[in-house]
Amino acid sequence: MRITIEEAKRHLDLPDTAEFLGYVIHLYDEDEFVGKVEETEMAINRIYVKIPDLAQIYETAEDAVNEALKIDKYRLMVCVLFEVDNKHMIHDIWANFKD
Repeated sequence: MRITIEEAKRHLDLPDTAEFLGYVIHLYDEDEFVGKVEETEMAINRIYVKIPDLAQIYETAEDAVNEALKIDKYRLMVCVLFEVDNKHMIHDIWANFKD
């Protein structure tokens, strides 16, 4: 089931001024984010960052999930990223683990 960004804002009790920025991949245990992915024929290099505003932004949830599925050594969550009053807020929509 898909919900719109406006429905997600209401569900998360976000103000109307909350700006949807995209989807990010959060490393749950490390509390880090996928920051940049560089892929060549020889190697895949992923850079991890501590804050969500430096994270790689994916336009669709599917793009973020597809990238997350390539990373198997961490517990990951794909999250929606919002900016509210100059602060970043994430909310998970998919995970590769169950708690």
